Amino acid sequence: MRLWTISRIAEAFHVLPAVAERLWLDDADDTVLRILELRTYAAAKSSYDSVGGKVEKLEKHPMIDVVMANVFALQRERLTDGAEGAK
Repeated sequence: MRLWTISRIAEAFHVLPAVAERLWLDDADDTVLRILELRTYAAAKSSYDSVGGKVEKLEKHPMIDVVMANVFALQRERLTDGAEGAK
């Protein structure tokens, strides 16, 4: 897990693994890891959007469940707001 994380940081920020490791270890707020998570989410959201919501066409992606939960929550919120506005 440690080497994989260092590898992902190095790739994402275009730095050598030694620099990536230092970025990670010196980052008390986990900003680097949060950025990686956001990029992973963005890639999953892009995949979701590219298939037009046809879930069966989606490839396995670590964040796709989070994307789908967010999409459904936003749709539910819009429907609820629309129903309350119609009253």
